Amino acid sequence: MYTIKAQMKRLLYRLKRQYGDLMYLYQVISSSNNVKTGVIEMDYNVYKIKRGIPLPKQLSRKFAYDLTFLAANKNFQYGAYYDMGIRDFILETKDLPRVIRNSVKVDLQWHLMYQHKRYNLKEVNSYADGLAMYIVGNETVQQLPFEWHNKEVSAQIEFFQEAEGTV
Repeated sequence: MYTIKAQMKRLLYRLKRQYGDLMYLYQVISSSNNVKTGVIEMDYNVYKIKRGIPLPKQLSRKFAYDLTFLAANKNFQYGAYYDMGIRDFILETKDLPRVIRNSVKVDLQWHLMYQHKRYNLKEVNSYADGLAMYIVGNETVQQLPFEWHNKEVSAQIEFFQEAEGTV
């Protein structure tokens, strides 16, 4: 007989092994705006999550109304349909960096990068006494993802030494 927390751990382990994928959480530290050029510079903390669980994307069509659409007795109205991608993520708390687990709380100002797509956080919930986090994200379409790329280069060099002669 397993407790609920033990069953959750087993379920998260199986989900991570089957569907776990690399993700990054971005925390905005500071931003500055240049008034002359209009350039916004942002500083981020980037946290790597090796095995986050992405759930299937939900596509929904939304309709945005213009004010004339809502006004009464207007002959011409404006509005547009657009597709919105909402995706859910499950992150096991032990996979998060120690800084997030101990002192920093993930809030809605953060964003998540998964498969080179940016998801603005819509909901962040903690479950099973902090065992896992459930995150709902809106995919930002046709917006720069501001992704951070880390380049790592490694090489292995072997040294051999030979000697001839008598001592």
